[in-house]
Amino acid sequence: MWRGELINLRKDGTRYIEEMSITPVRDTHETIVNFIAIKRDVTERRATESALQSSEKSLANVQHMVPMGSWELESQTGELRGSPGYLRIFDIIPEAGATPFMKVLATMLDADRGRVEQSLTTALQKGESFDIEHRIVRRDGLVRVVRSRGQVVAVASYGECHIAVNGREAIAAFQAALKSGQRYNLVCMDIMMPEMDGQTAVKQIRALEEGAGILSTDGVKIFMTTVLDNVKNVMPSFQSLCDAYLFKPVDTRKLLNHLGEFQLIEKVGTK
Repeated sequence: MWRGELINLRKDGTRYIEEMSITPVRDTHETIVNFIAIKRDVTERRATESALQSSEKSLANVQHMVPMGSWELESQTGELRGSPGYLRIFDIIPEAGATPFMKVLATMLDADRGRVEQSLTTALQKGESFDIEHRIVRRDGLVRVVRSRGQVVAVASYGECHIAVNGREAIAAFQAALKSGQRYNLVCMDIMMPEMDGQTAVKQIRALEEGAGILSTDGVKIFMTTVLDNVKNVMPSFQSLCDAYLFKPVDTRKLLNHLGEFQLIEKVGTK
């Protein structure tokens, strides 16, 4: 089978991007007797991807110029995944994989560390958001004041959860699950990730499903997470690839509502 993209012309003379796949049809002697071509206009999707990539680049530039960043903490393992901007703020050298949260706590002043731990513990116990300021000491001895805000997202109680620290790990985990026959029901994918961005990873996931003969209606549910402020304008064009999107910090109630809508859990408020 051949798959690729072409620039084609509409009847009105305007150009559009066409995605095409050509599959040979063979007879009982394995001789090619025909070809089946499937075509799809992907102009809008490519424009959407370009807009998202531009937004990602702008956000990355902002995080590089302005001391801001994002992070996610797995409470059970103590593993933290921080954006490049977040690691720069705390003056933490990036590592392969997740960063132990203890390394982040070690940058805080002793007088503030206990207060931060207590705030996070309370947030986890009550499922609440948190907003706290604390001081850190960089490796050069400079003391900085940092404001950390976040929202607890509890989904582990609804099923087994696996964490990937970048797009490549996500693809490897998805492929392994597909081969084992124990497919994932849900993938939460950040648009901005190291090594491989979320858009590329989602495309590969859909390609793996197609290669395994899984119909689009039976594919894994994919929720995109992002801090991009213009995603509402471009997300509708991604409906063929993903099923929902969530803004960071993630609203737990909205996440649970989406899980209920796609019948991944019992709908919130029902018995």
